[in-house]
Amino acid sequence: MKKNILIILFSLTTSFCFGQDFWTKIDMPEDVDAVYSMASDYNGWIYLATNKGVYISKDNGETINSTSLHYLVYDIAVNDQNEILAFNDYNLFYSNDSGEAWTEIELPSYLPSPYSFNLSGNRIILGCEGTIYKSEDMGINWIETWSSETSVIPSIVALLERANRDILAGMFTLMLKKENSHKEKVFPEIIRGIYCSKDNGNSWNKWALSDINIESFAENSKKHIFAGCKDIYAHKGLYVSTDDGANWVKLLDDAIFSIVVDYNDVIYVSCEHLYDNLILRSFDDGITWQTLITMPSYQYSDQKLLISDDGYLYGYSPKDIYRSICPILGDICLVSANINPTESGDVLGVGNYIIGETTTLTAIPNTDYEFENWTSANGEILSDSVNLNLQLTGDVVVNANFRKNTNIKEFEGKAFLVYPNPFTDCIYIVTERELLLYDNNNIVVTIHDISGRELYKTIVKENFLNLSHLSSGVYLLTIYCENVERRMKIIKK
Repeated sequence: MKKNILIILFSLTTSFCFGQDFWTKIDMPEDVDAVYSMASDYNGWIYLATNKGVYISKDNGETINSTSLHYLVYDIAVNDQNEILAFNDYNLFYSNDSGEAWTEIELPSYLPSPYSFNLSGNRIILGCEGTIYKSEDMGINWIETWSSETSVIPSIVALLERANRDILAGMFTLMLKKENSHKEKVFPEIIRGIYCSKDNGNSWNKWALSDINIESFAENSKKHIFAGCKDIYAHKGLYVSTDDGANWVKLLDDAIFSIVVDYNDVIYVSCEHLYDNLILRSFDDGITWQTLITMPSYQYSDQKLLISDDGYLYGYSPKDIYRSICPILGDICLVSANINPTESGDVLGVGNYIIGETTTLTAIPNTDYEFENWTSANGEILSDSVNLNLQLTGDVVVNANFRKNTNIKEFEGKAFLVYPNPFTDCIYIVTERELLLYDNNNIVVTIHDISGRELYKTIVKENFLNLSHLSSGVYLLTIYCENVERRMKIIKK
């Protein structure tokens, strides 16, 4: 059996949220209460599996119309021949004419309710509770190819067919405690992780990550496998293997809802971080991440992702559908910044982007410096604001110019100190006038992550802040007093 070595790496987001510059909301059909799944065909048309049947959009979500299937369906997929398959607890539904007509295929009564399925040609792999079934004739006949022998039954909640034709199954089991004959709490044997079939779904073997509930998959052109777990009690996070499952690295320590990879090998992830739902993007195999969208998790939980064949990114939860304003399958450009003088500050927002997108660079001066202006590569002044908005048509190189601050006005002309930096749990803020920190209520501190999300805001009443709730990483601390402010980077170990 292959040995899994888990290496923990916490990747940091590296650019500001795109927000509404990236995302547009799609109006749901009035009679639809929930969207459970989405799929795309080779025309770029999208199909919605809903509580009212299957709906179709031929214009990137501008209009959504019902098909002739009006039964509740939980999942939907399209194969290479543009054949559509949808299912609910009792039936499969098949269409070969873009949903104009459907053939109903009743599932055998012995099949448990399915949680996931994989469609390839006429072959269907069905992941159920405790079992995996296979059909080679589009659901007419079924054979059981795997069954759990444990007392606690796992659910097969994710299936992925790899480029090498291996099929991966993600196993999910809740951790349950039972009492033995001595009234002691014991953990029964459970099945989690990834199982693999190397013979077209006919047999399955335990493969990797056996202590983690795996609920989403993706693979890139380099044959790197990405696996996601959203269960906070079973090692939530995003994992990657670059050596056919022998070793795994943890890329993100967030609850992962969905993973997709485009043909440029750009990774998109939907996840929950603290109290927000995020959509993240990585151009470098998960080493660094950009935050594309931030939404409150109480409103947009468990958001799934889809890349349509014509290049749009969709994010959907049962109550809402969003779509990227522009196709994401475009040429990649690089945004970079020269800092003058070299040690005078930093710039947030540099990195890779898709041509046609907009982004914002933000200049952060180091202690004793202030921002002066942005200039182009040939010296033309672009802006004297700390934020520089860019419409990207290709690679961009700008200069972020800082100067020595010889007239520090913060806090009535008195200097201040933030320490320690880096810190573990707390930071201290002191000035030459300690009384200012204790007796005034006009000093406000905010903390943002480097994707631009505000994580913390308070009125300073003591000379220290407890930031133990923050994850390890780089943050932007801003101190406001009357009409002035001071910003600096802080690093939590």
